[in-house]
Amino acid sequence: MLAVKSKLLDKIEATPVKTAKKVALAYSGGLDSSLCAVLAKEKYDVEELFPITVDVGQGPDEMDAAIQKAKVLGITPIVIDARAEFAELWLTKAIQANSNYEGYPVSTSMTRQLIASKIAALALKLGCDAIMEGSSGKGNDQYRMHNVFKLFAPQLDVLVPVRDFDLTRGEEEELSKELGIPITEVMQGGDDKTMWCRSLASGAIGLNQPIPEHAWLWWKSAGKTKSTPTKVSVTFEHGIPVAFDGNELSLPEIVSQLNVVAGSHGIGKIDIFEDGIMGLKSRELYEAPAAAVLLKLHHDLEQFCLTKEELEFKALVDQKWGSLVYHGAWFSPLKDALDGFIATTQAHVSGTQVATLFQGAIDFKEEPDPLIDRFTRSLAVDSRLFHEDITGSRAYAKALVGVGVLTRDEQAQIDGALAAIETDLTNHPFSSPPPLGEGRVAAPVAEDIHMFVEQRLIEKLGPLGGKLHTGRSRNDQVTLDLRLYVKAAGADLLTAIAALQSALVGRAREQIETVMPGYTHTQRAQPVLLAHHLLAYVEMLHRDHGRIKDAVKRADLSPLGAGALAGSGFPIDRQALASQLGFPAATANSIDAVADRDFVLELVSACSIVMIHLSRLCGEIVLWTSVEFSFATLPDGLASGSSMMPNKKNPCAAELVRAKSGRVAGDLVNLLMVLKGLPLAYNRDLQEDKEALFDAVDTTHDCLQVTATLVEGLRFDVDQMRAAAVTGYTLATELADYLSRKGMPFRDAHRVIGQLVASAAASNRSLESYSVGELSAFSPLFGADVAEHLTLEGALKSRDVLGGTAPSRVREALAHVET
Repeated sequence: MLAVKSKLLDKIEATPVKTAKKVALAYSGGLDSSLCAVLAKEKYDVEELFPITVDVGQGPDEMDAAIQKAKVLGITPIVIDARAEFAELWLTKAIQANSNYEGYPVSTSMTRQLIASKIAALALKLGCDAIMEGSSGKGNDQYRMHNVFKLFAPQLDVLVPVRDFDLTRGEEEELSKELGIPITEVMQGGDDKTMWCRSLASGAIGLNQPIPEHAWLWWKSAGKTKSTPTKVSVTFEHGIPVAFDGNELSLPEIVSQLNVVAGSHGIGKIDIFEDGIMGLKSRELYEAPAAAVLLKLHHDLEQFCLTKEELEFKALVDQKWGSLVYHGAWFSPLKDALDGFIATTQAHVSGTQVATLFQGAIDFKEEPDPLIDRFTRSLAVDSRLFHEDITGSRAYAKALVGVGVLTRDEQAQIDGALAAIETDLTNHPFSSPPPLGEGRVAAPVAEDIHMFVEQRLIEKLGPLGGKLHTGRSRNDQVTLDLRLYVKAAGADLLTAIAALQSALVGRAREQIETVMPGYTHTQRAQPVLLAHHLLAYVEMLHRDHGRIKDAVKRADLSPLGAGALAGSGFPIDRQALASQLGFPAATANSIDAVADRDFVLELVSACSIVMIHLSRLCGEIVLWTSVEFSFATLPDGLASGSSMMPNKKNPCAAELVRAKSGRVAGDLVNLLMVLKGLPLAYNRDLQEDKEALFDAVDTTHDCLQVTATLVEGLRFDVDQMRAAAVTGYTLATELADYLSRKGMPFRDAHRVIGQLVASAAASNRSLESYSVGELSAFSPLFGADVAEHLTLEGALKSRDVLGGTAPSRVREALAHVET
């Protein structure tokens, strides 16, 4: 054949290779081994070639195709039926060990080692001096098979034409065509099938390249799965499946039936980014419906049959078992020792497991009652916590590295996926999540934001995404989210309070000389400065500021690591985790950590007090802008008209702030009643904390902003205020104080001025209109100096005490709040 010349053939002829006379060829019928069959005689001077095909459950079609292709090549393969051995001695151990590597069931790594052991043993029996195989040098097979070849037949050379001639996949195909070797149409990267798992397009698919529907053998995509759930049962004896749906079957029969049934429900597709033995990272596709079901059911059965200590240690053993087998160490002493331990644990792992398969899920639950389902969901409310939830999860993934649950590479994958999910949720309204990408299966509607994020993570990473919840409960997860939210919400509220204070201080500075009547019982009482009146609200808001800071301070402890109530089962460094999340410390008691909602109560309480203050201020704005008061007006943009009365200009925004104060007070009462009488630790009642919290925070924040806008927009009528300040006998107290300063007991002074006011009212006169002589008729203590006390300025000036309305004191107060 090599008489036909080409650049590739020239390359082959020019490359020196080691020759052999009797060679055992690992023959599968694929591109690599078919090319080896031709080159063996043409280039390696092989006189006797023994093609060996090991049947490990590829299926009759694949085996027939390999034999027919061998006829075209002029060779006759020796077929070794290893199906029973693979099932009984290899698969059983894999199931007992819950075997997986980076999220997919260990399969090809087992079959390659089994095949290599059979070929090596037969090669020795046939008297061969070499073994030939077709691995490329880029994947894992060269390592696994060569390990076994050297273990079973160390005296035999191993010939690898693809590596000897440094052929690329494209060059192999081109060379095969030149040599007349038929090429089977398969996906780039090959197609390797056993009864347990199918590997396709190994390392040859781009990260975002879609996979055509026809490429899958068992797995069905969304929209093509069965429309109704299927309930299946598997009976295990000593950890080994022995019956399916009540029928005693061999393991190959169980696997064969489950591949079809589970695949029809969209179960078993694995699309991962794998770390290979040779240090290469590649996208790998696997199809293993039966393995997915059997491994899950076996794992779940162990939860019933093994002690907590056995489960914890076996999880470590299982992980090591999968890693050893993946790395070609099936025949190692350590793996044999692990087999012994695992077999001991399986003595009591017997029973029948039932699962419902539907829409990609194993253990699909029957649809809950629609009313109960709708009633118990909280996603519509707590979806706004997605940022806090993802922040906590990203930090927790790092903590899991510290306890050996995750590798740094796994943590990096989880972190990247969570960041992508956060971007999706930030850029898309939550009610309309981003569209699913190619091959993604829509997850069932999540119950809450925690499950929503976890489902998205598993969609992206497969089983790796499910590892994140190790040692964590939604109980410590949700209170962490709430504490992070309270810290952020508190900061926003403090900013809004400061903005309103700034607006009030600005108007006070502007109106530093404006006089208005001060009120008690909504009756004009004494003259005060408008600035003094506005600064009273600044003081209220200052206390509000302190209350919110206190609430945030008490929320500033990390509950993560408290678990459901008793603490995590893994030695998480809670203090380091707290620091990473921006908390100064972790909570001291795990029960209190998940049950505590005091910090929510405190913030809602603080909000309700803020709203009471705003209701008072806005209530005054409503009064001041009324025709009856006419102390101020609102610009048209801050007021509303009437649908019927064209003369109306209504302070609707102020009225709504006043009304919403009752709403926030109701949130506080609601939350108090939710918490009243709750036993420790977590109860579902606490789901009701969020609506009250969110509503209180949102309403308070909005009302602070609205009130600041109203304050900034008010147009004060200075003359109207001054005129009102001198009516209603507001100087009466000043005159009583005048007489007291002259030595009259205050109660007598109070009586005298009361008589004066009655006289003035009867004659419809103002106090300022009385002369000194007229005043003397009421008391001889009145002198000429009383005149200055019958003016607004005199009355204001006399209130010269700390916190008083004297102009000098108000200026001091302004200077103080401005600093």
